[in-house]
Amino acid sequence: MAAVVAAAALAAATTAGGTGRVGAVGSGWQAFLARSRDLGRDTGPVQFLVDLRRDPDTQRLRQWASDHDLQEQVLAGLATAVIGGNARLVGAALGVRIDNFRAPSGQEFYASRGLPRTPAALRGEVSEIGRITSYGPMESHITWPAASLRAAGLNASDLLDVYGARPLMAGGYTGAGQTIVFFESDGYRQSDLNEYAARNRLPPFTVAIVGSNPGSGTETPMDLEVAHGIADGARLVYLNILSIRATNPAVAWELAFSTAAADYPGAIWSISLGICERAFNAADLDAINKAVSAAESRGTSVFAASGDAGGNECAGAVGPDQGVSMPADLPAVTGVGGTTLKVSPPGTYVGETTWSLPLLSQGSGGGVSSFFGRPVWQSAPGVAGATGVQSPCFDSSGCRDVPDVSADADPSTGAQIVENGTAYLGGGTSQATPIWAGLMALIDAYLRGHRKPLVGFANPWLYRLARGAPVPPVHDITIGGNNYFAAGPGYDAVTGLGSPQAWNLARDLAAAGA
Repeated sequence: MAAVVAAAALAAATTAGGTGRVGAVGSGWQAFLARSRDLGRDTGPVQFLVDLRRDPDTQRLRQWASDHDLQEQVLAGLATAVIGGNARLVGAALGVRIDNFRAPSGQEFYASRGLPRTPAALRGEVSEIGRITSYGPMESHITWPAASLRAAGLNASDLLDVYGARPLMAGGYTGAGQTIVFFESDGYRQSDLNEYAARNRLPPFTVAIVGSNPGSGTETPMDLEVAHGIADGARLVYLNILSIRATNPAVAWELAFSTAAADYPGAIWSISLGICERAFNAADLDAINKAVSAAESRGTSVFAASGDAGGNECAGAVGPDQGVSMPADLPAVTGVGGTTLKVSPPGTYVGETTWSLPLLSQGSGGGVSSFFGRPVWQSAPGVAGATGVQSPCFDSSGCRDVPDVSADADPSTGAQIVENGTAYLGGGTSQATPIWAGLMALIDAYLRGHRKPLVGFANPWLYRLARGAPVPPVHDITIGGNNYFAAGPGYDAVTGLGSPQAWNLARDLAAAGA
């Protein structure tokens, strides 16, 4: 089920592992504009990101913006700025024309017809300029069964059992003291949360709200309920990304991440939304990745859904259908793919295969980034096998492969949730992501209880443990595939390293000194 955000409403990689650029994400952008209908000049407000060479000294940028009647906001500590203003003024300042367009999909958006170049006066401060556009159809990576299923699926207790979290809960690690922030584009009803808690004999819970809650939705109830079913002691925060006053999707992501990092340091982030990576340019992706990295430097762990289109996460967007979803592609993010879970009552783990339904154009997103080189930490058996399928990586270093891990995403084996007063089975990598977020809240509580630091940026630890650990931290998924890659022993670009064995992972991390 896709939730497409209207353009008017939504408005070398950095410290996440020493990666480098390998491709021009925007190489198909001009061709995409040529396929779109030009509706004429835009006269409204526009925005774009600016990637700075350094953060403290932005005097020339401020002066340049003032001279051109533009607004600027420098994001402290991120070497990034947001520039906004009237489309004609922005176009004149950067030597481009900004028009309104209608995409082949029907979405209307603004975009510069040419590629803006950094003004000579700013070359000492500005590294690159982000894309001037409001284009960015944001997908909610949630998939439902064909009909409401009331009596099957996983309840909250099952989720603890199948992914090995029961010993953590039995030890008193409920996620208390941990915060999970959910980035959402729809809302929820408190009555649904109340009913979910009652059905599962869990403590009732409320959610802190950042922005506004429209009061109903499909994605948000599942995210909140699944996480609470696992970590019922954790504090949950709902952040409505549509409440960010932005007309540019890159700006919206940047400000949402900056807000969460400032207000909830050390929180766990759960992101079940995504946009085709090629909707952004180099400056956009660099800036967003830096915002995530900055949050992780303060103990935050970030999980994002890899998508539900079986590797065709760019279908109907810029360029070919094959592609990966942002933010799951970011080197600073732990991308979460999907599996089909097999259990025997009551909640006993039997095994998993990849989640793939090609006839329905559904399945675990996964593939190879067109922008980010493979991070130095992305090394484990099987990693090299993902390189080479329509990817720009032709040297030994390879590309950033997505996802990193996985969990149950098949709507026929999903978690029981309540939405608008009705019981459903959840599904999609949107379900797999809050599973990992909830389990990480338990693991962080365990580590804190053993006087260990929070996990923070999880990927280096996960790949290190996959190369060898005292007890297996994940279930290796070896059967199945998506539209482009096959599962196999070790890492694969469908289910990543595998699904969690939470108790083992907690003990491995404690022993490794996480």
